[in-house]
Amino acid sequence: MGRPMFLGSLAVASVMLALPWLLQSDTPTGLMTCRAMGGGALTRADLPSLSEMLSQDLTEAPVKGASASTALYVSDFKSGWIRGFIATSSLSGPFRDDLDVRAAALHYPKQRWPYVPLVGDIVSHSNEVLEVYETFTTYTSQSAARAWIENLRQGKLSAAAQQISGLQMPAGTVALTNILGPDDGEHERDIELLVPFDRSVLRLNIQGPPHISYLHQATAIASTAIKHINQVCQRTTDTSQFGSRGG
Repeated sequence: MGRPMFLGSLAVASVMLALPWLLQSDTPTGLMTCRAMGGGALTRADLPSLSEMLSQDLTEAPVKGASASTALYVSDFKSGWIRGFIATSSLSGPFRDDLDVRAAALHYPKQRWPYVPLVGDIVSHSNEVLEVYETFTTYTSQSAARAWIENLRQGKLSAAAQQISGLQMPAGTVALTNILGPDDGEHERDIELLVPFDRSVLRLNIQGPPHISYLHQATAIASTAIKHINQVCQRTTDTSQFGSRGG
């Protein structure tokens, strides 16, 4: 199996690579709320089968390397946050035992949270979304937000991802999917949704078993995330067209 990633590195690694922000309101109240940590973020109530394991502010652009130093999405970065949720069924019982055995075989010590992305029995025997990562970044220009989406899209495509068609999403949304490791039934499928909001970008990574279709769940999660952001930031983005064909 692929090398698991320790949670402590997830906040950095999941957003630095294409492997996972805040809107500006026209009113002072909305602007202050949106700048608060995680304003408009998904909550445990939105994802009842998952547990929140990651909550972090982003004070600099979530990229690294000399080639990124002159990128517009670095120079124009303003603020952001990331949230991470993991299947509660992975925290104890036989699924956790299997995850710990696999981690021990690679000489990783047992931690409070399982190593991610999840692999093994929980992936091959589950029929629900297993991980959700929500990242929201804001920039001082719309061009920077669009450049960030294109950077993520190209990075994902270079990792053999495929763009998803047939989704009814807000204009400009990019949807991609790939298997996070060998296509052996024990590694998760990732659905990545990149949603533009003027000078901000909502990035959702929704991971689950490759043997089921969870496009419907993914778009439902995206709809909820966008409605939260609209409400907190006092924006109006039409989510009435959300859905998927055959999902």
